Amino acid sequence: MTELKQESMYELVTRIQKDISCLKQGQRDFRQEMSSVRGQVHLLQVISMICVTQSTK
Repeated sequence: MTELKQESMYELVTRIQKDISCLKQGQRDFRQEMSSVRGQVHLLQVISMICVTQSTK
């Protein structure tokens, strides 16, 4: 009986570890995407500043 409980606990812990691993990978992917978006927004800000500067000349 205790062996069955230990196997069940092991399976449960293994499943939780896999789920956490998937969550961490998703978080890494999300951070990478957000970093890319930040870079694009920054580029757009720079381009708009250049356009404004050139239009005032």
